[in-house]
Amino acid sequence: MCVARSHADVWDGRHERGLLVTHAPQNAMRTRRSSALTSFPHTCATSAAEAIRLTYEEYLALEASTGVRHQYVDGVAYAMVGSDPEHAQVSANVITALGNLLRGGSCRVYSSDLKLRIPATGNGYYADAAVVCGRPSRHPGDAIAVTNPTLLVEVLSPSTETFDRGDKFSDYQELPSLRHYLLVATGTRRVEHYRRNDDGTWIYSALGRGAQVRLTSRSSKDPEAE
Repeated sequence: MCVARSHADVWDGRHERGLLVTHAPQNAMRTRRSSALTSFPHTCATSAAEAIRLTYEEYLALEASTGVRHQYVDGVAYAMVGSDPEHAQVSANVITALGNLLRGGSCRVYSSDLKLRIPATGNGYYADAAVVCGRPSRHPGDAIAVTNPTLLVEVLSPSTETFDRGDKFSDYQELPSLRHYLLVATGTRRVEHYRRNDDGTWIYSALGRGAQVRLTSRSSKDPEAE
């Protein structure tokens, strides 16, 4: 649903304009190359003119005030809502598998509660799973957002797949630390793996049931994940 709030509900009442908060399915976002009309499944359509832009500081105040996680894309905050059971189960399985794989090393796996900040674009996201090797690097403008993931995972759904493959991945590629991007399908046993080479190019591979993907980082041993 779309919820209209006044700025007074969130801050100190000095602003008279309304704040439009778009409640969209998890990770569902407008793409930067979309038309003026933005539409998401199970949400209301929002024109570019209606979607009031927020500064990042206003976005942080919105999250603090509402207690709801929002992804921040091109100045618009999109509230995240719960996923279906299949999506939730696959996400949990991925986190468990990565946690077992990384046990005892310098890399740590994080759930979708971890916020990511893309310094190059200013956008903020919550991936379904993330791995950070070494000490997390926090963004100076957002104390809970990290900027140095080694691996990011998105569990695909019909309402988010286009964005996860497109503009969101483009943003993720702006993170120099990122070495691996995994797209996990819920309806089929399929994982798509993007691996960044040292020269900045990416190699794509699609993996079915029983296949293995090698996940490496510059700061750890070469683990192998199945």
